[in-house]
Amino acid sequence: MTTQTEEQEMAFVEALRDYEDRWVAIIESGGNETVVGSGRDAVEALADARAKGFENAVLFRVPPFNTTFIPLMAHSVLCT
Repeated sequence: MTTQTEEQEMAFVEALRDYEDRWVAIIESGGNETVVGSGRDAVEALADARAKGFENAVLFRVPPFNTTFIPLMAHSVLCT
């Protein structure tokens, strides 16, 4: 059984398919994320969002769907 939150997240992921390999500007309202701008780079995506009246959008690059993203964990190494 999926919860409403899981369904909302899956709907958002599906919406991102239209923005593959592009930058998007996102706002969050009432627990839902909405794409309010997009572009080939972050500057273009932010300009698109601002032109629509969204000054405080968060930027995110949608990766190509045929790749895998593995974040690296940075940590200090102490040598003695």
